Amino acid sequence: MLTPKEAKELTLEVWRYLRDHPEIKKKSEMPYEIYKKVEDCQDTCPLCEYFTQEYEGEECKHCPIGVQDGNDFNCKYYNKWSYFASNTNKRQQAAKIVELVEAWEVEDAD
Repeated sequence: MLTPKEAKELTLEVWRYLRDHPEIKKKSEMPYEIYKKVEDCQDTCPLCEYFTQEYEGEECKHCPIGVQDGNDFNCKYYNKWSYFASNTNKRQQAAKIVELVEAWEVEDAD
């Protein structure tokens, strides 16, 4: 089970890499040493993994990158990142995810 701090650190590692390497079209194309850290997470996302454990059924509502769309919440920036083909757009969406996750304040349980 991931802690909030671990979920944040892993998410930042992944998305900083994807921001800096926009030519990567899906997470499984990242270097294996990064991908192996998230391959078993729900949707290969540490935030999904953590928030599903804590708030099953309302995980996106509590997630720092979850965006309300009507009555639903979704991962708007991830969806855009996965949809866009251009490196510029992929970099912008990854940078937005990094920005939102960096702003997420987690309590250090250590």
